[in-house]
Amino acid sequence: MSDASTKMVPSSSILDISEKDSTKKRSGRNRRGSSKIQAAKSEAMRQQLLQTSVACFANMPYSEVSAVLIAERAGVSRGGMQYHFPTRLDMLQATVRYLHARRLEIFRNDLNSVPDGVHPVDHMVDSHWRNLNEAEFRAYQELVLAGRSEPELHKLLTSSYRAFINEWHEIAHSKFGWK
Repeated sequence: MSDASTKMVPSSSILDISEKDSTKKRSGRNRRGSSKIQAAKSEAMRQQLLQTSVACFANMPYSEVSAVLIAERAGVSRGGMQYHFPTRLDMLQATVRYLHARRLEIFRNDLNSVPDGVHPVDHMVDSHWRNLNEAEFRAYQELVLAGRSEPELHKLLTSSYRAFINEWHEIAHSKFGWK
């Protein structure tokens, strides 16, 4: 009985198939490390878009800032912008998260840089005054003002601000014991 299903496949054929598979894995996108490089490039593009978004909101009225403008100023294609932020709300959410993280980082740095002989409260007042003129604060205030007339943005800002304030209090408490 010479049924095709019972024929033995020569071992060299099996070896050929697995060599082809391993060759495929060694080339192109499956090359070891290339996904890490691509992930790093993607994250760098995302950070560039967020930094550009902050710069736009810090220097322009909310109504004049669009995803297309941010992409152009960041040197990113529209497709690249949409890959990272499919909707305007996604972009706004990410920008607000980025702003909160940056502002908390600035606050931590200010708390950790109190000069000798200067009262911490005096240093914090001076630091806060300086921060009022920085891009992160101006961009956030532009979003807050726009949130007065855009319900989705207002809802986003309200919920994220609570989290921001809670973390701000935790940082202050850990540094000074403030409650």
